[in-house]
Amino acid sequence: MSIRAPLVLCAVCCGLAACGGISLKGGGAARSITEIGLYGDALSARGPDQYCVDGVASQPKRGLAVIAACPAVDADGDWPALVGLITVQAGVAGSGAVAGNIDALQALLSDEAGRAVLSRASDANTVSQVMAQSKAQHVTVSYEDNAPQILSGVTARAWRGFLDMNGRMVTVTVQELKDLPMSDTAGLRLLADAIAAVKAVNAPQ
Repeated sequence: MSIRAPLVLCAVCCGLAACGGISLKGGGAARSITEIGLYGDALSARGPDQYCVDGVASQPKRGLAVIAACPAVDADGDWPALVGLITVQAGVAGSGAVAGNIDALQALLSDEAGRAVLSRASDANTVSQVMAQSKAQHVTVSYEDNAPQILSGVTARAWRGFLDMNGRMVTVTVQELKDLPMSDTAGLRLLADAIAAVKAVNAPQ
């Protein structure tokens, strides 16, 4: 089974969801929102402890959740030990293509087509320092994307995980903040925590 088409489709969906303009502020709300339903509660997104959903930036009807340290969105809570910007993007129903294709996905992300998928501009030339790793049920990749930023306050460095959930492909991305740089080890740790949080909130009750 080829996963190239579903991956490109997921990348397009991620780009469309992010085009509406995103603010890092949650509008001054004091209430902490730690979980959000996507696609009418087809699945849920949440971040690690001390992370809150930015209700202004998120677009749940388009499968996008933007998650930041609670104080960054003016919500109650302390700063976490690792601070980055987390986005969770779910694909459309039936888009799941990671399960059974872990090795193929890892290889794809390491070639030119994969770099184009990772690029905000869909241009492989903007992406460098790619290192993909396969896990039991998902693939993670660290990279730098020097395409023009959609968000202010973040660097070119990012860490992304690809996994299937409820029949949909889900990407979980951690972006480094300019004022709070992270090592690759720290970025991968925060990504692992973010993926674990998304899995936990969608686990069968």
